[in-house]
Amino acid sequence: MKKNGFTLVELVAVIVLLGILSAMALPRFINLSADAHIARLQSHMGTLRSTVTMMQYSCKLTPDCVGSTGWAITYFRAAGQNVRHFNGYPDAGMLSRDDEIDDLVDGSDWDVTAHSGNSVRWSIPGKTNCYAEYVEPVTSGDSIAAPHTISMVNTGC
Repeated sequence: MKKNGFTLVELVAVIVLLGILSAMALPRFINLSADAHIARLQSHMGTLRSTVTMMQYSCKLTPDCVGSTGWAITYFRAAGQNVRHFNGYPDAGMLSRDDEIDDLVDGSDWDVTAHSGNSVRWSIPGKTNCYAEYVEPVTSGDSIAAPHTISMVNTGC
């Protein structure tokens, strides 16, 4: 009489094979969280770029905006609020004010912090070195000495 079933050797071989396959696949699934954070930062950088572009075009359509001397506060219809700017480039300055770039870009679900008085960072909560940053243009008198920058740091995502 023949018995149907698996031998102990066959079961151990299957378990070892499954262990090897899971060891190869697991790092790919673990890294998905970091990839999601990086994608979120890249999306936020796109939002920052769009916001700055919107402000520049709004400035061109707003009387007394282009050619205004120094930092000015202008009401921009496209933004629906007053914004402190230098020829259409939003100010990063202080988060306590309600007329700067952090008020134009959604900060919910982000840790929003100001740095050096001229930049704002949107960080992934609970992560260090995982943020998108807007740095306002460097000005000299009535002109821009260095352009604004939008960048991200993802080494801690």
